[in-house]
This record gives sequence, C-alpha cells and structure tokens, in this order.
Amino acid sequence: MPIIFDQVSFSYQEKRILSQLNLTLNEGCLYSIIGPSGVGKSTFLNLCKKKLTPTSGTITYEKITSADIITVFQDLYLFPWQTVTEALAMPLTIKKIESAKKKQLIAECLQNFQLEKLENKFPHQLSGGQKQRVALARGMITSPHFLLLDEPTSSLDIGSKENLQTFILEKQQAFHQGIILVTHDIEEAVYLGQKLIVFTNNEVKMIENPFFNQRNASNELAYYQFCSKLKNTIKEVSNENF
Repeated sequence: MPIIFDQVSFSYQEKRILSQLNLTLNEGCLYSIIGPSGVGKSTFLNLCKKKLTPTSGTITYEKITSADIITVFQDLYLFPWQTVTEALAMPLTIKKIESAKKKQLIAECLQNFQLEKLENKFPHQLSGGQKQRVALARGMITSPHFLLLDEPTSSLDIGSKENLQTFILEKQQAFHQGIILVTHDIEEAVYLGQKLIVFTNNEVKMIENPFFNQRNASNELAYYQFCSKLKNTIKEVSNENF
C-alpha cells in the first residue's frame, strides 16, 4: 500500500517549499531523509501525514488513512503520569480495541521491545534509550502502515544511539512497516535507510543505498567515502555542519 507523490508542489505565503515532487513510498521499506534546515523535510512529513494539502499535484494513499501513519517525535511526548503499560494502552484505547485483545497486544509489545521489566516504570525512571523504545513501541502497537521518525537518536549518547539504530532495523524487518526517518546524521541515514531521500534547495532525489545495513570492516572506506560525498552535496547548499 504505497503513498504516491505525483508532481506535488507546496507553497507557503507565496514561497515555494517543494516543487513538482515525484516519489513512491512503499510499505515495508525504510527511507532516510537528509538535507539542511529549511528545504522542506518537515513539510514533506506533514504532507505524508495529511496535515497539509499540496498547492498542486496529487498524493495518492491506497487504502491508507491518517490513522495508519504514526509520528514519533523527537520530544517523545510521554506523559509523566503514565507507566510504560499505560502509555502502550493509550493508542489501543483510542482505537477502541476490546479489553482482552488490548491485554494481548500490550503483552506482546512489552516482550518484542524488551520492556517487560519496565512495564510499571514512569518516564522519569527511564533512560533516554528506554524512553525511545517505549515511544517506538507505542507508535507500532497499532500496526500502522507507516511510521514517521523525527530525529529519533539525536538526544542519545553514542552507545544508546547505536543500540537504538540496531533496534529500529530489527523491528522494521520483523514487522515490515514503512518507516520514514529524518536525521541530520549522515552515517545513521546510510546505515538505516534502504533508500535515501536527499533534500537540497533545488530538488529532491531518492537514491538506492548500496550500504544499507552493510557497514563492515571490508567496506568501511567505501562506506565513509559515500557518506562524505553526501555531506558535500548538502554543504554546497548550506552552511550547516553535517
């Protein structure tokens, strides 16, 4: 069930943000979005989520509703008064899942996301990596077709960051959901993304990633050369440090 962008343009207050965008996003694929600030990445996510309407062109959602597209924000939005179990229950309650099924889904989710020992913990009792796992679990518990991840590892230390990257890959491959991940970390984008969506001031390109989940000692030089080339492409249109 793809999301299809056909000649999509978007303007805000007479400023063109996106121009004639043609992309197909397929369920079961992980897309990494990279690019400098102010070139339309957030606009693109909001168009995916149906929060914005194109100025021109069409976006086709084949049997996909806005409820089938879940966003996990950088700030997580875990309520301080909810335990991990209560946080997982909330989207199921909103969808009016009956009680027995809800308990089953929560139990499965606690196990799948390695949260069993944390089920009665509150957010202030969790590490940054644990909070991210809870947010991911909450986003995936209703089996959405697409999950939008906004800078999911930006606030984590190196060890927690690498653990979460591995975790995202494992869960995406296990549940076959489409994931659209925005990151300023080029190495992370290349490690996680099956396809890379590169935003610059003038265009948006989707490219195949030859190093998806393939970084190892034998190809490390080529991997970093590929990442360096992407960084230089972005630096040409931005003063940002990638």
